[in-house]
Amino acid sequence: MNGHHRERLLAGSVRRTMICTQATSYQGFLPPPNHMATSTNTPSFSGLVSSLPIADRDILAGLGDDDIRALWSAAKADDHRRLALTLLSIYNAVAPIHRLPFEVLSSIFEMCWKDRKSLRIGHVCRQWRSVLLDTSGFWASAVKREQFHQDDCATGYLGAVLERSAPQVIAPSFQHFSERVSPFLALHADRIASLTVSLGRCTELFHLWSCLNTGMRSLSTLKISSVNDDWWDVESRIADEHRGFEYGTLYDNAI
Repeated sequence: MNGHHRERLLAGSVRRTMICTQATSYQGFLPPPNHMATSTNTPSFSGLVSSLPIADRDILAGLGDDDIRALWSAAKADDHRRLALTLLSIYNAVAPIHRLPFEVLSSIFEMCWKDRKSLRIGHVCRQWRSVLLDTSGFWASAVKREQFHQDDCATGYLGAVLERSAPQVIAPSFQHFSERVSPFLALHADRIASLTVSLGRCTELFHLWSCLNTGMRSLSTLKISSVNDDWWDVESRIADEHRGFEYGTLYDNAI
């Protein structure tokens, strides 16, 4: 055997030794070949049933698979869901804050309006929702601090907020004014003490004056501005086209 042949055999032996050593060092990190076949996280049916009360286990013993799925388990889950909701309501009912009189909790809510996210107060529990819906001061604050858009008519938001604010005096503000706004304001015209409108088109001015002429006997402040100054010459338009509007008892108007 010449020297070159011996070197090739030695190199092959070294490579085989390295491969075997490397495979041995990885054995602690690799799963066994049948790992996926032998392990499972799904509990067996008998294991699940064993956690049920004895009475329920006796009922299950006389049912077939289809009846268990279609009838018993779904109905039982619904019963437990209702029971859980009742228990949570009882838990909330004895909370210290629920012992506050309606008037106190309502006064707190009147000062809570920041933006439309404040409506989440009504999602805390049934009692808070009930108090919030009957707290007209909260909704009057919403009317005053909101700037309503045309979409609020279509979604019903404008109508709901105006209705909940009764009998409080209100001061609504609008970004654009369409013919869809007038019917909502007409239902609450006697309570409107201030009206702020930012107009975007000339036609919106016509809708506004038409709404004002229906009568707002409590209106003391009227503020009109323009989103687009290109078409806006308010003094000439009011003087030439809307002389019929009666300002009545307005104490403050800004145009």
